[in-house]
Amino acid sequence: MDRIQVLIQIGKLGGKDIHYSEVADKIIKSDEYVLKVYEILEKDGYIHRGGLSTGLITEATLTVSGKNFLRNK
Repeated sequence: MDRIQVLIQIGKLGGKDIHYSEVADKIIKSDEYVLKVYEILEKDGYIHRGGLSTGLITEATLTVSGKNFLRNK
Protein backbone atom coordinates (compact mmCIF):
# COMPACT_ATOMS: atom_id res chain seq x y z
CA MET A 1 0.00 0.00 0.00
CA ASP A 2 1.23 3.48 -0.81
CA ARG A 3 2.18 5.75 2.05
CA ILE A 4 -0.82 7.86 3.07
CA GLN A 5 -0.19 11.44 4.10
CA VAL A 6 -2.86 13.03 6.24
CA LEU A 7 -2.79 16.78 6.71
CA ILE A 8 -5.07 18.21 9.36
CA GLN A 9 -5.84 21.91 9.55
CA ILE A 10 -7.95 23.40 12.32
CA GLY A 11 -10.15 26.41 11.57
CA LYS A 12 -13.64 27.19 10.27
CA LEU A 13 -15.67 25.54 7.55
CA GLY A 14 -18.21 27.92 6.08
CA GLY A 15 -18.73 29.47 9.53
CA LYS A 16 -20.15 26.18 10.85
CA ASP A 17 -18.72 24.09 13.67
CA ILE A 18 -18.31 20.43 12.80
CA HIS A 19 -18.05 17.56 15.25
CA TYR A 20 -14.99 15.43 14.62
CA SER A 21 -17.04 12.23 14.41
CA GLU A 22 -18.96 13.68 11.44
CA VAL A 23 -15.67 14.49 9.74
CA ALA A 24 -14.30 11.01 10.36
CA ASP A 25 -17.45 9.39 8.97
CA LYS A 26 -17.19 11.41 5.75
CA ILE A 27 -13.54 10.53 5.28
CA ILE A 28 -13.88 6.82 6.00
CA LYS A 29 -16.79 6.60 3.53
CA SER A 30 -14.90 8.57 0.89
CA ASP A 31 -12.02 6.26 0.05
CA GLU A 32 -10.91 2.64 -0.09
CA TYR A 33 -8.37 3.34 2.65
CA VAL A 34 -9.43 2.96 6.26
CA LEU A 35 -7.75 5.99 7.76
CA LYS A 36 -6.61 5.85 11.34
CA VAL A 37 -7.46 9.51 11.88
CA TYR A 38 -8.34 8.99 15.54
CA GLU A 39 -4.85 7.66 16.22
CA ILE A 40 -3.25 10.53 14.31
CA LEU A 41 -5.27 13.16 16.16
CA GLU A 42 -4.57 11.42 19.45
CA LYS A 43 -0.84 11.47 18.76
CA ASP A 44 -1.00 15.19 18.00
CA GLY A 45 -2.93 15.85 21.22
CA TYR A 46 -6.28 16.89 19.72
CA ILE A 47 -8.22 13.97 21.20
CA HIS A 48 -7.85 11.44 23.97
CA ARG A 49 -9.28 7.95 24.31
CA GLY A 50 -12.96 8.25 25.03
CA GLY A 51 -13.61 11.51 23.20
CA LEU A 52 -12.41 14.91 22.16
CA SER A 53 -10.17 16.75 24.56
CA THR A 54 -11.13 20.05 22.92
CA GLY A 55 -14.84 19.25 22.59
CA LEU A 56 -15.05 20.47 18.99
CA ILE A 57 -12.74 20.74 16.07
CA THR A 58 -14.21 23.57 14.06
CA GLU A 59 -12.66 22.56 10.77
CA ALA A 60 -10.75 19.49 9.73
CA THR A 61 -9.54 19.54 6.17
CA LEU A 62 -7.95 16.18 5.60
CA THR A 63 -5.93 15.71 2.46
CA VAL A 64 -5.06 12.15 1.56
CA SER A 65 -2.80 11.49 -1.42
CA GLY A 66 -3.58 14.99 -2.70
CA LYS A 67 -7.36 14.61 -2.42
CA ASN A 68 -9.49 16.77 -0.12
CA PHE A 69 -12.19 14.64 1.49
CA LEU A 70 -14.15 17.31 3.34
CA ARG A 71 -16.09 19.67 1.09
CA ASN A 72 -17.92 22.82 2.09
CA LYS A 73 -21.63 22.16 1.48
